[in-house]
Amino acid sequence: MTFSQWQGPPPSQDAGSTLNGVSLPPPPAGNALDADTATLEGSIGHWIPWFSAAVTQNASKAEAGTHSLKVQITAPNGWGVQLNNSPGFITTPGSKTIRFWGMSTVKNLGANLEAQWRDGAGNVLATSSASIGALTGTWQQASAAANAPAGTAFVTVTFTGTTGVLGNTLFLDEIYVGA
Repeated sequence: MTFSQWQGPPPSQDAGSTLNGVSLPPPPAGNALDADTATLEGSIGHWIPWFSAAVTQNASKAEAGTHSLKVQITAPNGWGVQLNNSPGFITTPGSKTIRFWGMSTVKNLGANLEAQWRDGAGNVLATSSASIGALTGTWQQASAAANAPAGTAFVTVTFTGTTGVLGNTLFLDEIYVGA
């Protein structure tokens, strides 16, 4: 909502007040994730280890462009990476698509993207996921239709896997959460 919409009917809030120049940017028309977080081209973006993983920007393998996210598994029994930009990326309610590309030369290694749709206070309203059950040595895409429920203001993203052992590596690229 813009400042003018806030003052106008409804909700007719703060009549006569002024704006100090600080406002949130409008939600993106395409991918809710910023370019580096989505494509890894300029940096690692907002990706950080969550559990049993180390993450780096990688220039040796990429589905598109020249870089991807390299996830090195640091312990057995599952792994996870997450974003470090609480409360998440700005988005809007409605129909969305979530997708990513993944690969690994390790057999039986999978990857699951989970998008959490959050309200303005950061509360989780719903989740959506897209998975690749068994990554291969060639790039594969996971894609799913999703619905960000009414009240959605932000989206957070995690990647997890339930298999793998110390030293296994996988690559993720072209991560998309948007209309």
